[in-house]
Amino acid sequence: MGTEAQVKSAQLSAKKRQLRLRAMALAALSFAVFLYLETQDHLPWEEDDEPGPNNASFDTSTTYEYVDPLEHLRNCTITFQPPSQEKEEWSTKPLWFPAHPGTMEDPFHRQLITGITGLDAGGKSFYASSKGMKLKQCFGQTETATCINVHPIVDMGNKHPETRSDKFYNKIVFGLRNPMLTLPSFYNGKQIKYHGLCEGCQVPEDEWRKFRDEWLESMMDAWGNNMIDTWKRMKKYSIGMYLVNEHLWDPTRGPLVLQRLANLLKEAGFATPDEAEIPCIWLKIMGGEEAVKAHHESPYEYKDYIPSYTVAQRELMFEKLNELALKFANDTEFVDVMREYQNDIRTTARIDTASGRMLLSNSTGADDETAGVLEPNDEHNETAVAFAPNATFDQNGTEVAVKKEDRQA
Repeated sequence: MGTEAQVKSAQLSAKKRQLRLRAMALAALSFAVFLYLETQDHLPWEEDDEPGPNNASFDTSTTYEYVDPLEHLRNCTITFQPPSQEKEEWSTKPLWFPAHPGTMEDPFHRQLITGITGLDAGGKSFYASSKGMKLKQCFGQTETATCINVHPIVDMGNKHPETRSDKFYNKIVFGLRNPMLTLPSFYNGKQIKYHGLCEGCQVPEDEWRKFRDEWLESMMDAWGNNMIDTWKRMKKYSIGMYLVNEHLWDPTRGPLVLQRLANLLKEAGFATPDEAEIPCIWLKIMGGEEAVKAHHESPYEYKDYIPSYTVAQRELMFEKLNELALKFANDTEFVDVMREYQNDIRTTARIDTASGRMLLSNSTGADDETAGVLEPNDEHNETAVAFAPNATFDQNGTEVAVKKEDRQA
């Protein structure tokens, strides 16, 4: 072994050699990069070549132009031919189509199923009957693809669905619509059918408020814990799909919903159109382009006013939807719809204010107009943070993706 001075000298020499080698490697790398760039026709970040409005490579017609989702359907044609219906018996079994009253009217249900199966009376109501057609509880002289019913809102007695599993397909189509509109539509329809209100008329707003104040909580329980829970607990049936009213009316999602319905009906043995024709059939079922646009401008079918709620009632609907989402947390499709409904209620519900004026749920008006707006610090709102304006919910009901500026009043 050498002296301490010799050891230190050897270590210093080693470090110098390492530094020289690193410097040589860095120089070599830099030279290689320089040669590569010199052989290129241009640099990708040079200002003159950067894609933009002043450069020929910036194609606004194909990249940024808005395309109307209905435009390509304006001149479409349908070649789907319905199967022969001249039979006395069929090998197919219809699907149950449970839906809370106010979700889908019988005429639209018939139109929907006729459009996708070609069957003149493919969609029937469990409650309709005809001696001439020998029709009773969805069975008669014509083939049935779906049987709409409102059980258990209306009891089916000894004709409970599980006692009739031998006559029905083992998957169901469950109709959903935001209860914010389903419940007033149900009440209004009931007044027309049984209490003398003229067809297409809307009950006076004060009458709706009175009914809402007395019955909203029990109606929300019937919509969720009664009807949805009843069908999800059935052992002899499973939910083949949720047919979400809001999705069906959407120009982008609607054809996809119809395709999914067609696939389910085809699985059950019914003839359905080719996939390429589904968008055109969807537009025809919905009543055409103008009907779709009109629905998006005003999605509630009665036009005198949009049914309103108090802040406490809106909070109640939020909480009931949240309970359902947590109860059926394993059903991610269902949970997604519940979160979507929560967001819709937050942003579009009309609110009764202290002064009797109407505000949208996400209003941030001044003075006493905010009396009807749910705020995070509302002392009456135990779940205000979860349902704060401009919030978005994940599947666990947690608020996500909220911009700071959206929180500001």
